[in-house]
Amino acid sequence: MKKTSLIYTLALAVISFTAVSARADYVLGSWTSSSNPWGEGWIDYSSTQPLQIIASKYSIATGVVSGYSQSLEIQQNGWGHAMELQLGSVAGDQAAFLTNNTLSFTFSAPAATNTGGWNQVYSFTLNAGGYGFNNVGDGNNASTTWGNTALWSYTDVVGSDNNSPEPNYYYGPAATTRTEIVSLNYSSILPTLIANDTYPSGYINISFDLNTGGGAATYMYFNNVDLSEVTYVPEPATGALILAGGAMALFLVRRRAQKSA
Repeated sequence: MKKTSLIYTLALAVISFTAVSARADYVLGSWTSSSNPWGEGWIDYSSTQPLQIIASKYSIATGVVSGYSQSLEIQQNGWGHAMELQLGSVAGDQAAFLTNNTLSFTFSAPAATNTGGWNQVYSFTLNAGGYGFNNVGDGNNASTTWGNTALWSYTDVVGSDNNSPEPNYYYGPAATTRTEIVSLNYSSILPTLIANDTYPSGYINISFDLNTGGGAATYMYFNNVDLSEVTYVPEPATGALILAGGAMALFLVRRRAQKSA
């Protein structure tokens, strides 16, 4: 039986998994409603005012991002705080955050004739009771936050990003609007959030810091901030390994039984 246990241990030790996710299970922000694009509870981080109150910074742009009738356009000259969502302020948002494990958003940079400059999501912040205020994606520490593949993944939709590694587009110039989906797997953070979820006395807030410079366009677009539950399945090679390990273990058990007979 010791040999059998060893086979199982070796097989399990090298298991790797592929993430499988259904997109847009719960939408936190889409800005595509023709009648009420502002109705999803987002506020400006610095002023705490609804986005539509600050027309000099936030607007709804039509037909600017492929696949979306409308997008949230944010003016940002240099670095600055941008939009925030206090999940407890919108019915269902906080519960949805705690019952899912992946947050995604669609980030786009406009076409431009600039020969230099950048548009970037500098930081993504999660602020919650018992967890504190943390830049889960942090431009000051990009390699260990935005570059942490256990937390963040990136999917190009139109054009190629220049992530370094935070969500970033450089110009040189760009003939079309470029778009990527950025996803945060917050599974490792969930136990702390759930243990401290005492809303209305508790809270969970998310916010973005943005940055432009170098002569690039001083605006960018956002679509579909959404939540989904990611499940993990063994890769095909892993499944084969498990079967092979099980077959070998069964063979050893039978052989031992035959010798004992």
